[in-house]
Amino acid sequence: MIRKIKLTDFVRNVLTLTTGTTVAQAIPVLITPILTRLYTPDDFGLLTLFVSLCSLLTLIATGQYEMSVVLPGADRDARKLVRFALMLTLGVSVLLLLLILTLHGPLVSLLKDGRIGFWLYLLPLAVLFSGAFEILRYYSVRQKAYRGIAAASVIRSGIAGGVQVGAGAAGGQAAGLLWGNLVSLLGGNLGVISVYLKNRQEGETFRLTPGMKRMAWRYRNFPRFTLPSLLLNTASQQLPVYIFATFFSNTIVGFYAMSQRVLNAPMALVGAAIGQVYFQKAAAAKGDQQQIKQLTWALYRHLLLLGVFPIAALLFWGDKLFAWFFGSGWIVAGQYAQSLSLWFLFVFISSPLSNLFFVQGKQKQGLLLQIIIFSSRALVMLLCLWLRYDAAVTVMWFGAVGALIFFCFIFYLLSSAGISKWQILGYTLAVLAAAIVPFFLIDQWLL
Repeated sequence: MIRKIKLTDFVRNVLTLTTGTTVAQAIPVLITPILTRLYTPDDFGLLTLFVSLCSLLTLIATGQYEMSVVLPGADRDARKLVRFALMLTLGVSVLLLLLILTLHGPLVSLLKDGRIGFWLYLLPLAVLFSGAFEILRYYSVRQKAYRGIAAASVIRSGIAGGVQVGAGAAGGQAAGLLWGNLVSLLGGNLGVISVYLKNRQEGETFRLTPGMKRMAWRYRNFPRFTLPSLLLNTASQQLPVYIFATFFSNTIVGFYAMSQRVLNAPMALVGAAIGQVYFQKAAAAKGDQQQIKQLTWALYRHLLLLGVFPIAALLFWGDKLFAWFFGSGWIVAGQYAQSLSLWFLFVFISSPLSNLFFVQGKQKQGLLLQIIIFSSRALVMLLCLWLRYDAAVTVMWFGAVGALIFFCFIFYLLSSAGISKWQILGYTLAVLAAAIVPFFLIDQWLL
């Protein structure tokens, strides 16, 4: 009975988050065919470059202390971590601004796109907004304020979509995409800050106190091990953006970005919503290995079933679906999506499951795995450049190696939770075969 109650609570919380994220994701999915007719692949390439830089720098700015907010027993200690992480993010953003003011010219030359020059000045502001949102979102997870998180996701998506469509219709070119992204980051914070303000106690000020220092030291493994681990993970995923921008063109970056947008949009945020609830539940069950095992295995099975069928459709018909949905000018992005589809399936699954590292205190092992992932994928990119492969072949190899490495990553996570290795392999292969074989037969015989 207790287990059933806990499962019902888990499902209810997931549904609350996924309902909000479904609405949030419906907005960019519905407007993407409009955006692809208002903006060029080159415009999307510039947006992707800016967002990639913001993502990497946000990881550094927060020190990943936001992930520790869920863990303290006392809520007052969690709020100390919130304030410390916000102060750290502000400090890093100021330092970043000073760095950009000093090295603006060389940075623009390095990125090989003069249009990025103006947006570099706004990058510290984007990092500040993005970091604050992540910190406040994790505090909302701690408070089980899942409705607030869902609302914030809808606000961010709605603002971004409205600004981007409006600016594009007015002839805003790439600037419309970037302004939409920047303004949406501010709007998202307005959706989650109320949870912190509601629980804030009198006398809790934003100055470095001995209590905040103690909490920062207690959870020092997050900046020591989790930060470099996530940096490597993000860098390995964004590596093609920097490679394509440097050795090919922003048009290629735009095609790659659109394939990522479609693959990531409906899946990664749903996975993130599930991961937030899983993190909270697994942290609460810390010490009960059997409960963590059951929770982790059930999560893996549901994620695999949820993701495998749409991915199988993209694997075989990605080029046709992109050409129909976004216009014939985006068929290359559909071909890239075919090459990346299996990788994104395992990224979708690994994103929630990776929270197990933090629950088990295995940040060192997580860092080692991320080093392996980054090294293998960087090696693939370098080999493709050395062999002078074109962008399409490079994306194909990048996706294939990524799929293999991320499945090994998932395999390790499930094994660490006590799940049988043969059980993992057998179930995974059976589900993949059940999804891929019918699509293969339809593609060969009916299309």
